Amino acid sequence: MFAGNLGENEHGEFTDGVQSISIHTMIRQTTWEELPPDDPDFPGTEQALFQVLIVFYLQGGENTITINSNQIFFVKAEEIDQGDGTTRTRYFLAGQRDMSMGGKANEGRTWGHVKSLYLNTPE
Repeated sequence: MFAGNLGENEHGEFTDGVQSISIHTMIRQTTWEELPPDDPDFPGTEQALFQVLIVFYLQGGENTITINSNQIFFVKAEEIDQGDGTTRTRYFLAGQRDMSMGGKANEGRTWGHVKSLYLNTPE
């Protein structure tokens, strides 16, 4: 996806590669909630629900894929040594869960649909 390679849909039809991505909206809807260390999917992380609007601009600039949905993001904290005897907390993305159902039109595609287009991209 991020290399500009062609995508392929479930019918074997090719989709233009992604030229750029624009995040228009990323609004946290819930407070961060800690998940237990025995969580089956994202143990020891924190999760929050976000409203997102992301536009993928395809090669050539004429076509786009828009994701306008809710997503749960999972982050994990780690302490980073600052090199001066102090540490700071750094959060990194541990996972994401698509909360949308999507539709048939370009508007309202799911994040999972976009990822699946570029899962096995031809070179």
